[in-house]
Amino acid sequence: MPIKKKKALSIKKRMDAQTNSRQKSFTFNQFATKEQKHLKINNFSSKDKYPFRDQKKYPRDKILYTKNYALFTNSLFNRPINERHVAMLADEMKKNGYAGHEAIVVDAKGNIHKGGHRHKAAQLAEVDLAYMVCDNLDMRKISEFESKNRPWTNIDDFEVLKTKEKQLNRTNYQNMPYHLLQKLMDDFNFNLSQVLAVVNYVALYKKTTKGNTAYAEFKRGNFQLTIEDSNLARKNLEKIVKIGTRFKYFKNRSFIRAILKVFEADNFVFQRLWKKIKVDGGYKIEKQLDVEAYLKEIQGIYNKYQKEQYLIKVI
Repeated sequence: MPIKKKKALSIKKRMDAQTNSRQKSFTFNQFATKEQKHLKINNFSSKDKYPFRDQKKYPRDKILYTKNYALFTNSLFNRPINERHVAMLADEMKKNGYAGHEAIVVDAKGNIHKGGHRHKAAQLAEVDLAYMVCDNLDMRKISEFESKNRPWTNIDDFEVLKTKEKQLNRTNYQNMPYHLLQKLMDDFNFNLSQVLAVVNYVALYKKTTKGNTAYAEFKRGNFQLTIEDSNLARKNLEKIVKIGTRFKYFKNRSFIRAILKVFEADNFVFQRLWKKIKVDGGYKIEKQLDVEAYLKEIQGIYNKYQKEQYLIKVI
């Protein structure tokens, strides 16, 4: 009897093991993503650090094709994905295939440095994806690649540079230039170009930069903004926002550039200007076409009935 019982238990154990195996297989096939299935079918491990190391199999700077979209991941330093742009590209690829689109550019790890939108669109359209493996790619070259495709905007650069800044300064990134810039944008509800105009003027006034260097350095990834300069920009933004309660076009870049010049004028006192525009029936700043016109407008309001020793001259 004991022997039969042991044999019955052994058969039951084998049957349970087979059932579990079938359940696991069913679960994988039911819930696995296309990428996971693709990895399993092609025997490609996502743990491989350098899937494109073999230069004979994957020659450099040559266009190759695949439908194994899971081989690639979007680089941290690539711009964020714009889903509307992806949908538009996918519709186009469903009709015409991948023809007419540049190959995506990847490194030996399979990180996409150029073509994140095309990669996702090709996956949605289920068409062959053209790719090129390149070595020694750096962040500065990524935006230079984008010519025929959707051009990189300042926002694209900004998001990438913030990511890079956070990666390099994990404990103190919030006090780094691009994150200080983001904080000013969030606190005052100004867009990137508006805050850059204020920050750039602070740098010019302190003579720490020349011309529009702040804009150029921003694009290069060398933008500098200290906590001290951020605080100076914050004080100027507070004044601009206050004026905005009496002038609805206060976020206009021409107005911003003009009012910043007024702030730094000899004899200028903010309260004198504020007293003249804060009351209903008082002086109104009218919308103007350019910086020069705004300077004339603000100077005229400020100097009205002002004693000679308190006059300002900005134009």
